[in-house]
Amino acid sequence: MQRWDFLRLPQRSRKPRSTGITIARDWGFGRRQAEDVCEALGELLDYIKIRHWALWYQDEDLNRAKIHLYRAHDIKPFPGGIVFEVGYLRGELAQTYRTLVDLGFPAIEISDNIVELTLGEKQRVVAQAIEAGLEVLFEYGKKYPAEAFDVADAATEIRGLLAAGAAKVILERSQLDVTLGPHCAGSERQRIIDLANAVGLASLIFEAETVEHQLWLIRTFGPEINFGPNIAPEHVAFRLEPARCGLGRDEGYSLLQRLGASAQAER
Repeated sequence: MQRWDFLRLPQRSRKPRSTGITIARDWGFGRRQAEDVCEALGELLDYIKIRHWALWYQDEDLNRAKIHLYRAHDIKPFPGGIVFEVGYLRGELAQTYRTLVDLGFPAIEISDNIVELTLGEKQRVVAQAIEAGLEVLFEYGKKYPAEAFDVADAATEIRGLLAAGAAKVILERSQLDVTLGPHCAGSERQRIIDLANAVGLASLIFEAETVEHQLWLIRTFGPEINFGPNIAPEHVAFRLEPARCGLGRDEGYSLLQRLGASAQAER
């Protein structure tokens, strides 16, 4: 960037960071794909989620190599919540945690998309994961909600998860669909703002997969919002990071608009 410092371009926060986090998705990459992601996007990615199918059915040596590679580039790999849910339903949660640590994972996503857990049970499994040596990202919300979340209930649960030691709480994509969808009213979108105010924006990661959701969140909360985890690496470079910097077609090149307005005001 030094060569272009004279343009005073917007700069993103540097790693390690607690805001402006980006989590990409490894859908089952080969080693060379993972190497390319690290080379091109290593500074932009904070975590990467390895799909449960890839973890269970692809070669273990490949997964170990990728986990080591990501960690060497200061990207924390973790398995998706389905790994937790199957381990829980099988009654093999302790062994699941031990196996993940043995493979080299530093973190885990815990979810209750399908399983039913009380807040107390969620706090217990979070504490057990931390004791096993795993950082916890807890995904809040069902995959198939009938309606938008209640802000007070969601805030109470998220505070409880954070108190139990969860590093961040991911707001499930479906929760965004029922609050930020094209047919949602302003009052429904206000739930997102109210929730962020209640628990602290830095504590939330938004599973925003569509450009529309990402742009609304950036325009509402600013570029240092946390995004992930189901974002394709190419989308990070092609759309998300340019939008964060005000240099994306989708978000209207807001940097140029600001510079133009500033130049006009100086005339």
